[in-house]
Parts: sequence; structure tokens; C-alpha cells
Amino acid sequence: MRAQPVNGMIQTDHSAGVCLHLGAAGERCYRPAMIGGFCEKHDPERISRSPLALVRLAAAMLLLFALLWPLIADVVRELQRWLHK
Repeated sequence: MRAQPVNGMIQTDHSAGVCLHLGAAGERCYRPAMIGGFCEKHDPERISRSPLALVRLAAAMLLLFALLWPLIADVVRELQRWLHK
């Protein structure tokens, strides 16, 4: 384990207690926490850098656009009608 200074004290990777992640039903993760308070699996920085997170974001944006398409099309049609009067 590597030691890192935090607030003038030396902490090892797994000396931060239990992971702070709460599941969907409110259950606490049982893995030991690292310096940031989360385990290796639930580390927010690692999750945001993962390629799967980018794919999920793109899929969510595409779904949102598809769901809002009828409204967007109506607004664009009305703007075109208004501009070409």
C-alpha cells in the first residue's frame, strides 16, 4: 500500500473506513474505502473516465432527443412558418 499525506497525517490507501457508496435500496458497500472515501469500484473519478460512461451518456442524449423530437419538430415548423410570412 502506498502512503499519502492528508492534512499533515499519513494515510494508507485502505485506511479510510468503509466505502461511502449507497446502493439503490440504501445498502452500504462493504469494500474498504480509499482516500476519497469510496472503494476502487465506486470511485467517482474512475467511473467518469470509463468508456462505458461515455457510451451511456451518448445513449441517454440520443434517447432524450428521440423522445423530444415531436416537440422540436413542431417548434421548428412554427418558426419556419412565422419567418416566411
